[in-house]
Amino acid sequence: KPGEKLPGMKHFGTPKVVIALDNSGSISKDELIQFLSEIVSMVKQHNVDTIDIFPFDSVVYGPIQIRSKAGIRSKLSKIDGGGGTYIKPFVHIITKDPKYKITNDDICIIFTDGGIFDLDNIEVISFFRKVRPIVVTTHEIVYPQYAKNIKVVV
Repeated sequence: KPGEKLPGMKHFGTPKVVIALDNSGSISKDELIQFLSEIVSMVKQHNVDTIDIFPFDSVVYGPIQIRSKAGIRSKLSKIDGGGGTYIKPFVHIITKDPKYKITNDDICIIFTDGGIFDLDNIEVISFFRKVRPIVVTTHEIVYPQYAKNIKVVV
C-alpha cells in the first residue's frame, strides 16, 4: 500500500550541497561570472533543497542560501571578497559549526583559480582527505599532496 513502511526500508534524503566560492583578489570578473554561471546551472538542473554558498578570500562571507531558482542572480551579485586566498576558515565552519557541518553523504564543491595559500595546514589536509571535495578551477593545477583525495575539474 502507498505510504506503508516495510521492514528494512531506508529513506535516503537529498544530500546537502555546500560550495566554497573563491572571491579573492586573484579572481577576475570573468572567472567569477563563470563560477556563478556554473552554480546557477547546477541549481536549475538538479533537485536540491538548499545550496549553501560560502564566498571566501582570507575570511568567509556568508553563507548565501539558495533555496530555489528564483532570485539566484540577485543573491549572488552582492559577494564580498578581494583579499588573499585561505580556505581554512571555510573548512572550520563546515567541519565544526553544527549549523553547517557536512557529512560524508554531502557534496562539497570548491570554485577557485587554484591559488590557495594554506593547503599545507593540518586542518585543511584532514578536510581534503575526509571530505574529498570536487575542485572546479579556471587554471590547470596540481596538488600532489591531495592527488587521491580530490577531483579537479578544469
